[in-house]
Amino acid sequence: MEDCAALSDEDYMDNARLEARTYQRQLIRFYGMNPAGTAFRITRCAHDFGTYLDLEFHYDDENQRHVSYMAALDEGCLYWDDKAIHELKHDGYSLLQIVKVKGRRDFEHSNNDGPTGHGDDCYSDADPGL
Repeated sequence: MEDCAALSDEDYMDNARLEARTYQRQLIRFYGMNPAGTAFRITRCAHDFGTYLDLEFHYDDENQRHVSYMAALDEGCLYWDDKAIHELKHDGYSLLQIVKVKGRRDFEHSNNDGPTGHGDDCYSDADPGL
């Protein structure tokens, strides 16, 4: 899993927003466009240590296309793809670094907890939290 912005970072909100938007686009590249009637949302979540961002997926749990897509999303993506890395660099994301992995090509990753580090929560219309 990749690293991500930490709440304690001075520029957390800017980096977290870039991560969430980039991760959403990567999920769509990997799993295809989300079905009509579903939505990705970036939300602010209050926490004892500050406010963090969360990428949420909202769907109808009685629609099989929605449920199938959500199940695929649940697998997530462990690493930024090349396009995501390019987008993050272009947008001024400051947490990327080169990492050497024995027996593999060098790749870039960021410093904390992953493209999914801020969550990729999924909510159905049956969820009382909506």
